[in-house]
Amino acid sequence: DICCDRQLHNLDKLAGALRDVGARLRGAEDVELPLDGRFLRSMQIATFATSLGSFDCLADPDGAPAYADMKERASLVDIGSHSVLVASIDDLLSMKRAAGRLRDLQDIEALEVIQRLQAEGQPEV
Repeated sequence: DICCDRQLHNLDKLAGALRDVGARLRGAEDVELPLDGRFLRSMQIATFATSLGSFDCLADPDGAPAYADMKERASLVDIGSHSVLVASIDDLLSMKRAAGRLRDLQDIEALEVIQRLQAEGQPEV
């Protein structure tokens, strides 16, 4: 899942990346999309099937702070040869609690363990 800056130029970049991986609306893969920034801006939640797997774009996730605040608190994490911002544990916990699904409740337990280990200065598991 991602939450991104909703400025049109940023959404146009995201749309280009989604086109590069053959993104199609999940559950409606046969539907042709006008996959551009305006289309992405019109959706609160967009769920895609891509050549790399499932990909969800969330405009304003429940429990999330304003995008600028979430970005400021995020951690830069290396994934392969790329660096990406990952929401802080506090923000993830807030979003998971607001969602309240069974899998979110399970994620909360794991996030709380990580949070406790970090507070104790131990490496993450």
